[in-house]
Amino acid sequence: ALLKDDQFSDSTSLVVLPDGSLAWLEVHRNRTVIRRSFPVPNGCTYTTSANEIPVSGGNVLTQVTLTTGADCPWTVGSSANWLEILSPRFGKGTVTLNLRALANPSPSERIATLRVAGKEVLVRQGPT
Repeated sequence: ALLKDDQFSDSTSLVVLPDGSLAWLEVHRNRTVIRRSFPVPNGCTYTTSANEIPVSGGNVLTQVTLTTGADCPWTVGSSANWLEILSPRFGKGTVTLNLRALANPSPSERIATLRVAGKEVLVRQGPT
């Protein structure tokens, strides 16, 4: 699935294209640019430890684990600037990603999408 232009701001993601290949996408000011396309290595599958992460409070640290083969490439990107990625944004193999959710000054819940190797993980944060 491809990212919509308005979903991510100033991020880089690894996505699966309709032909099964992977592409590094860069998004700058709501404009998507494909930087590189390459085939998915045979046998690469990707699983995240959660599909949704609830967080409460501000400056909250949380984690999500991506499980994959040792030679399988991945990237991670966030749809919101309040969800910081403290780990490397790309690599190969299984990884535990460290995240920080900044304080939510709004009286409403907010949701960010973490995109990990083409998988989406929703991060929900109530008011802080």
